[in-house]
Amino acid sequence: MAYDRAMVTIGFSISTLRRCGPVILLRDLLAGLDRSRFAPAIFTLSPEPEDSLLAAFHALDIPVEQAGLGRGAGMAGLIPAWRRFLKRHRPRIMHSHCLRSDALNALLTRQARRVCTIHNDPPLEYAFRFGPLPGRGLARLHMRLVRDFDAICCVSKAVRDRLAENGARNAQILRNGIDTARFRPACEEEKRALRHRLGLPQDARILLSAGILAPRKDPLALIDAFTALGRQGCLLVMLGDGPLAAACRAAATPVILLPGQVAHPEDYYRTADLYVSASQAEGLPLAVLEALACGLPACLSPIPPHAEAASLLPGRARLFQPGRLAEALARMLDDGPPRLETLPTDALSATAMARKYQALYERLAE
Repeated sequence: MAYDRAMVTIGFSISTLRRCGPVILLRDLLAGLDRSRFAPAIFTLSPEPEDSLLAAFHALDIPVEQAGLGRGAGMAGLIPAWRRFLKRHRPRIMHSHCLRSDALNALLTRQARRVCTIHNDPPLEYAFRFGPLPGRGLARLHMRLVRDFDAICCVSKAVRDRLAENGARNAQILRNGIDTARFRPACEEEKRALRHRLGLPQDARILLSAGILAPRKDPLALIDAFTALGRQGCLLVMLGDGPLAAACRAAATPVILLPGQVAHPEDYYRTADLYVSASQAEGLPLAVLEALACGLPACLSPIPPHAEAASLLPGRARLFQPGRLAEALARMLDDGPPRLETLPTDALSATAMARKYQALYERLAE
């Protein structure tokens, strides 16, 4: 078959454009896509929430079609909307994100190459969200739906290995990347100015975490460990919101701040001294990559995706032993690596990630 250099239309589908890791990845991927070669169009399934990034995709001049159907409408209501999207755009490649989009892609897409990105380890993710037994069933269903896709993009080796164990033939690693122009180290002068603007003490050692306050992230374990640390002159800042927000506020002491979800987390990264995550399950966490890109050393729970993130900038992160987070924090504060003022590599960049996805699209378009 001759290689056609004509414009290639790619359809992207996702539940909503709510501010979260998969949507940020999609935004950064499309921002780096060669628009002289590829024409993207987005299909969303459910109504947009208040924290939607829809305006960011409009700013990239990308058409977004919204089915606007809540989960209560079921899959049957989405089928005609999906078919209309395929008929209108005629994509050569259909790239889905999330279980419902992957299901529609698996069941209804026939004339396009099928791609999906798996953002988390399905059995662990669904067990935390829905409980062990329903979660196990959903994970098996999800992995069965996508195993014959033309490409299954896994954000980490741990996720790729899980899919391969379950029969996925075309699972490959395409690691997350982040905007390294936005998430970059701060010099001491910038750090002081940011602390002044954010109302943070100039002389404190600031520990930072970021992410949804949910059981999977284990924020209460972090609060307990920081309280047990009892280190004078230290402050813990926890960015994010979620189902455990009230419990976190109830457990917090005066030296633990919970600003909620913020529009510019990079300001906090660039003024902190240490990043901490007690998460029990991840794909390849954007928050950890953002922290490392901002020059922060990191103290991370001992899960494979954290080890993989740490390997991208050797010597910048340490994994703590289960149940010993307070001790690990003390060691990091006493003799951990310092903050960086320059980033030595582009291994974390969204630009590099977009190039890899584009190379995949080129192969599939042949």
